[in-house]
Amino acid sequence: MYRQHVVALGDVKAINRDSFSRDTPGMLQLFGELHRQGRSGSPRYRNTGTITERTSRRFVTAGVDGFEIVNCAPKGLAFPPAARRDVLELAARHDLLVTGASDNHGWGR
Repeated sequence: MYRQHVVALGDVKAINRDSFSRDTPGMLQLFGELHRQGRSGSPRYRNTGTITERTSRRFVTAGVDGFEIVNCAPKGLAFPPAARRDVLELAARHDLLVTGASDNHGWGR
């Protein structure tokens, strides 16, 4: 799950991504850093299969604020309806946000 896309909600100060991108536990620590800044973060669930209960517990325990379930990237648009329902149910069970993003990283990208 590392190298995961995370939507940070709010005006976030610069973060050295290298310290959070080495593995899943490192990536999960990113949510603590966002909370220290008074901000929220939502990872994007990739459409690579069903979300396991173990994985969802890791995200919830790490303090994730929600999950991005749609964006304008081709993979985001192809997110299977069944997987989207799974994420919506997970978010509802844990009172978490569900977000969408443009995935626009600037002109020409």
